[in-house]
This record gives sequence, structure tokens and C-alpha cells, in this order.
Amino acid sequence: MTSQLPGRPPEQGASEACVPPLISVICDGCGADKADVLAEIDADYEYLGVIEDAYALRRFRYVGCRECGLIYQNPRPSDQEIFHYYPDVYGCFAQCPPPGRMMGLLYKVMVWLKRRELMPLLPDDGVLLDFGCGNGHWLQAFKPHIKPTQRLVGVDPCQKPIDQLREFGVEAYVGDEHNIGEVVGEQSVDLILLNHVIEHVPDPRRLLRRLRSVLKPGGRILGVTPNVAAWDRKLFGKYWAGWHAPRHFILFDESSLRRYASDAGLELVDCRYEFEGANHWSVSAHSWLAQKLGWRASPGRYRMALYPLLLLPALPVTLVQKLFSKPSVMSFELRKPDADSQVEHGVPGRRPDNP
Repeated sequence: MTSQLPGRPPEQGASEACVPPLISVICDGCGADKADVLAEIDADYEYLGVIEDAYALRRFRYVGCRECGLIYQNPRPSDQEIFHYYPDVYGCFAQCPPPGRMMGLLYKVMVWLKRRELMPLLPDDGVLLDFGCGNGHWLQAFKPHIKPTQRLVGVDPCQKPIDQLREFGVEAYVGDEHNIGEVVGEQSVDLILLNHVIEHVPDPRRLLRRLRSVLKPGGRILGVTPNVAAWDRKLFGKYWAGWHAPRHFILFDESSLRRYASDAGLELVDCRYEFEGANHWSVSAHSWLAQKLGWRASPGRYRMALYPLLLLPALPVTLVQKLFSKPSVMSFELRKPDADSQVEHGVPGRRPDNP
């Protein structure tokens, strides 16, 4: 059992006077401090009316480093302040399967495809870690299908979804990359799920190194993250769902992801571009419509009602994008070498981990 992290601050009203200023940062990729502004986002579009206005109605900025090209948020909320942007109705804490016949059917198809993809990769006595599991819906879906000798573990920094996951009978812990070794043990994990997580952490290099330390030699990380090189980013501008401001600190394309993996002693084995990009089209369109029409609707109510209507036209658009370009969601596979010859720190050319 691990020690509990501080977690989300208590819910309370906030005024502009008590909201701390955003903090300025340098490029996490190369340490440079010169960057060009790519997007100015004047509100947390997805959760207006849910998060207090003092936090939601702020100006967030994404920049591109002039030296290495990394795209990151600057300035950004502090590591503790960011918890204000994860309300109880946040997407990854939402009900699964989702309400509605169409959404329920889509979810069942997703679960079936994911189970077919992942379960053959888990050895008979293997350990699967869902890091940043949220409500742990993948773990809940896999649990009835695992063997008695296989182990499923969920880790998330927020207490409430962990409590709910434990009620379902899944092994789950409050934690992050700092204490992951205490949760599962060094070199004990066969497969790690990193589903829309790497963009949420301020130091992805440190995260990958810590996850590498708990992987067995030859172990894999299967992740999903926005593709910042997708052309719908420029089409939607500040309304692009991939920004997800201010929760996404650093955004990747295949090149920057490969560089971060290499710095952490991992190999980028595969990178694919997914139909999940249709979700970005629908959420981007929803944010644009909401602003143009003056909506301030709860995402758990109105967005889910509109989502199927926006998703249907987004599917053929994403198919065309997949055929001729690259959609805005990419999945990746990272692998730890069989012969663990690299040292964790001090490899020539690597930036050291931040404290």
C-alpha cells in the first residue's frame, strides 16, 4: 500500500484575486527559452460553466520552440493548481459504458477491439498496469477475461476514481510517477497502458524513465496521445480539441515522441494514426459552436447529447484524413530493450531529469 498523495484541492469558490498566476517555463525538450506563439486560447472551452470562472476564463498559450520545435504550454498552471481543471464530471471519470444506445454500442465495439489487441500481449502470469487510469474502464472491461495468474493494476493521482475502481474489485492506487516503483515494484510489469496521459504531465521524459524502471526487460508501453502535426489543428485554431487547455502541457508528433522515448532508454516500435481522431473533430466542432452560440453547458449533459450528431459526419472526414494525411490522434508502442545495458541517468546527450 502506498502513501496517499495530496490530490485535488478541496472544492470551494474562487475569485480572481486568489487564483495564482500561471508560471513561465522553458522548453522541456532542449532547455531553450525562445519560442513562437502558435495558439492563444481565451477560455477552458470544454468545461465553461463547470469549473469556476476565475479558473476557466483565463488566457492559455501554446508555443513552438525555435530550437527543437517542441510544442508546449507556456505559461501554465502549477502542478498543484492543475487539479482545479479536473472536476468530478471530467471525461475520464465519466460513466462507462456511456448513456445512450449509440454511444453504448460504440463503447462495446471499442472494448472488444481493445481486448483483442491487448490480452494476447499479456503473459499467463503477466502484470498489466494502467497508468493514469481515470475511472479504469479498460481494467473493468478486461477483468472478467483475465486468467487467475494475471494481475491488473490501476494508478491515478485522483482519489475518487480509485475508490470507485476498488469497489469494482480492481487493484488500484492513488499515485503518480514519483511512487510507481512502490506500487508495483521495479522490473515487475509486462505491459503498461498510457492512454492520453503523456501530454498531461509536465515532465514526460521523467515519466517515461520511471515507467521504464518498472517494466521487465522486453516490456512494452502502449499509449495514445494527440498528434499535434494534424492539419485540423490549424483548421480549428484555438478550438482544436487536442489543445485541451490547460490540461495538456506538451504535445507531440512522431518525431518528438521518438526523441523523448530514446532519451528515456525506450525504443519507439510503432506509431499509428487512429480513427479516434474523429473524436477531436466532434469536440472541436462542439467548442466552436458553443462559443458562437453562447452556450455554457455541462459537458456531462449537452455535449453527450450532441456528440453522436457531431461524430457521425466526423467519421468519413477522418477516413479521408487517414488515407491522405495523418489524423489528430496517434497510438504508439514503446519497448524496453531485452538487454538492459543503458544506465538510467547520465547517458551522454540526455537532459537530466528535473528534481
